[in-house]
Amino acid sequence: MDEPVELELLRFACQANRSGAWRFEISEDRVTWTPVLYELFGLDEGQEINFDLAMSFFASESRKRLVASVEECVRTGKSYNEVLAVRDTTGKPFWARALGFPETGADGTIVALRGAFQDISEEREATTALKDAESNLASVLELMPDGFFVVNEDWEFTFLNSASEAMLQRVPRDLIGQNLWKEFPEARGSQFEEVYRRTMDTGVSELFTEYFGPLKTWFRVATHRTLNGMAAHFRDVTEEFAQREKEQKTERLALLGQLAGGVSHDFNNLMSVILGNLEMLPLVQDEGERATLIEEAVEAIERGRTLNESLLAFAGRSSLEPTKANLSAFLDRIRPMIERTLPSRIALRFRVDDNVPSVELDEAMAESCLLNLVLNARDAIAGTGVIEISLSKVARGGKDWARVAVSDTGCGIPEDLRERIFEPFFTTKSKALGSGLGLARVKGFVEQVGGLVTMQSETDRGSVFAMHFPVETSVETGTGDRPGALKGAPIALVVDDDPAVAKVTARMFTSLGLFTLTACDPEHARVTLKERDDIAVLITDVIMPRLSGVELAREARRLNPAIEVVFISGYPEEDLMVDGVGRSVYLQKPARRWEAEAIVKDFGLSH
Repeated sequence: MDEPVELELLRFACQANRSGAWRFEISEDRVTWTPVLYELFGLDEGQEINFDLAMSFFASESRKRLVASVEECVRTGKSYNEVLAVRDTTGKPFWARALGFPETGADGTIVALRGAFQDISEEREATTALKDAESNLASVLELMPDGFFVVNEDWEFTFLNSASEAMLQRVPRDLIGQNLWKEFPEARGSQFEEVYRRTMDTGVSELFTEYFGPLKTWFRVATHRTLNGMAAHFRDVTEEFAQREKEQKTERLALLGQLAGGVSHDFNNLMSVILGNLEMLPLVQDEGERATLIEEAVEAIERGRTLNESLLAFAGRSSLEPTKANLSAFLDRIRPMIERTLPSRIALRFRVDDNVPSVELDEAMAESCLLNLVLNARDAIAGTGVIEISLSKVARGGKDWARVAVSDTGCGIPEDLRERIFEPFFTTKSKALGSGLGLARVKGFVEQVGGLVTMQSETDRGSVFAMHFPVETSVETGTGDRPGALKGAPIALVVDDDPAVAKVTARMFTSLGLFTLTACDPEHARVTLKERDDIAVLITDVIMPRLSGVELAREARRLNPAIEVVFISGYPEEDLMVDGVGRSVYLQKPARRWEAEAIVKDFGLSH
């Protein structure tokens, strides 16, 4: 490169970063500047400058430091690097950095100084602004009522504000430099660890609410990735949860009234069909029309039974028959059925993790609940769209869960309706499309097996409903060994404190070939059992005045150890306390003839 070109580039570089070079000849008291320095100080280029003139541009304190540094450099040869306050010839202030180095003559003595000078006003302003911002941020974090802490990538605390002390019950200065997981080992395996690590790994901020047992506190936590670690902003929401619980109790009372009204309305409709058809039956001669009346009455009874099951599921008191189920195989089995329920305009996708552990559940009820969620997703999609069913293993609250989720790209649920979506008889659909018990039933069933249901929704974007099943949970049902073949005459004693129920139950078993006796008073039934030793089957209601069905069954077994016992009740089987009875069979009201027939065959009494 030509020397003139190189000099021109050097001059351009100095102008660009507002810097120049200087030389001070000590014996001549002469200072030499490069052109940029004349420009910085506001002097004409080439003007003669001595030491005093050069020093006159610096503020008093800065001038003292610079003169002292120059004198020491002349005396000892020690270089200097000073940040100084300066004013140009117009009085405009700026900040500069001055560097000085000794220059020796042939005899080794210091004959001159030379160095560099740069305008650093912009850098100084940026540094000052950053310090002010840091100071303001520190003040805000220190004064805020919420807790705030920062950890580095080794999970060591680097900052905790004062509010953290009360919430964490630890002195902040004692935690600085300590490892988060060593100081709070109970957080391992919890949602706290799950979210903290995910934020550290992905850089994605998250907001969650979780209970921390050792501190007996509910926390709402927001996590954020920092340059060298992670920050957590947390709030004690325990009182908020307590207040919410009080409000929920009030809401439950209102809900009971709503529930009672809904049940009364639906059952009155069903009773109208049954009563009307039965009253018409003696008046109709045409066999086809009579068959239609009977069929409609039976269908109404079945709808009543389904309604009752839904209410029990909502209350968490369904009669379940749980087995150990592989959810991946479960989804494979019901996939064809789900596909048949969806129109071609909706795409169905499955995303299944085959490594999810087995869980204990009633597959029939789980199938019904999953189908309900899919149908809801279908109804939420007006045109084309996508429904995805996913299976995964997730950690939540220190436990492992199997998560079955149904997501859709439908209309979503309006924000003001989301809190009510699981209420019984509440529906966003028309009455023709929904009873309002579907989601209540799903929630009740899942909670009955120790699980939970979550919902996320965004208007015009879609919804995600997820059923979480505990990986290691079992549900106990049943009340004893199934009976073997009956020996002796097929005589049954039917006991129910409701005469109409006793009569229809007796009629049902009579139609199956048994000779039936009836009793509407459990005390009368006890007398009958004492007087007769040929009764082979006791078919009894459970909840009765003066003497329960369980007590009657114990008495029957004492009198006749070979007698078979059938409990018939509207309560779920697992709610019945039948200790001391031994083998027994359960039949839920309203009983169907085919169910009674199966019991008769199981007893070996069919003809």
